[in-house]
Amino acid sequence: MFGLNESKAVLEKLYKFDEVSQTLPTGTGWALTGHNQDVISLITAPRSYLQSLLPKGCSLMENNPINGTDKMYPVMVQFSNAKLTGDLLEKLAPAYNEFSIMIPFVMVEGATNPGPYAYIPILFLDNFLDVLGGEIMYGFNKHISKIEYTNPSGGNSVDNQYRIFSYDTPKNHTEADSRYLYIDTMHYNIGAPAQAGSLPNFQKWTAILNQPCIEYMEIFGLVTSNFTVAYNAQTMIQPKQTTMKFYFNSFDNYYLPSSNVYSSPPITTDVFGSCYMEFDWSLSFPKLVV
Repeated sequence: MFGLNESKAVLEKLYKFDEVSQTLPTGTGWALTGHNQDVISLITAPRSYLQSLLPKGCSLMENNPINGTDKMYPVMVQFSNAKLTGDLLEKLAPAYNEFSIMIPFVMVEGATNPGPYAYIPILFLDNFLDVLGGEIMYGFNKHISKIEYTNPSGGNSVDNQYRIFSYDTPKNHTEADSRYLYIDTMHYNIGAPAQAGSLPNFQKWTAILNQPCIEYMEIFGLVTSNFTVAYNAQTMIQPKQTTMKFYFNSFDNYYLPSSNVYSSPPITTDVFGSCYMEFDWSLSFPKLVV
């Protein structure tokens, strides 16, 4: 396990937490680029549960910039309206919706570059090509699903709602029917949009947003890729209050947080909060973790 001194050393080497800025890289080595409109929530889940999801040889960083509590660990949940950019990619894979869970500050025992990395145990998407490409090329645990994105109120009180179903969920599905995955979320606008540089809690998030991804592929083992989110101090952030309800079968329960209902305050009041963010991104080709 990585203690305080080791954790501090790798963090100081990789990140500058006082800078709210990240631009997209240029040149070769970048496989995909895209544009996202995301509702992002930072919540906590039991450390022991999250550790059980990690690939062999990986562990949670004991001391990180967003520690949670002795028994709880940060988890980033993202609801995305996404599209790939570039003439060919836009034609092959049009805009899609995605739900993902990300475990930050993951360390690899014995690696030349031990981390920290961000591990994504599961993603749900409503576009088959993106599911297939992500699994084959990067080892992401992607699943095809039905995702509804609506603005039920038509006003400012409720900005949007995501409802996520497993692909075989019948139309007359109800919350009480636990045979199928069902996630229902409501995202409320709280206050006016603010610049990222004026939000101390968002500045703490940059330690997570800048982390490279790590996944496990059966053939190659652990692989990593750089996922770069473009933002700066002037990027507009809409604070949110989010409620998430999870209903799922035993398979989905293994990958999803173990509580049925989560409530997340706006990022203006708590680092474990929620916000809306629009950004460009790039994802590099994967490489082996050695």
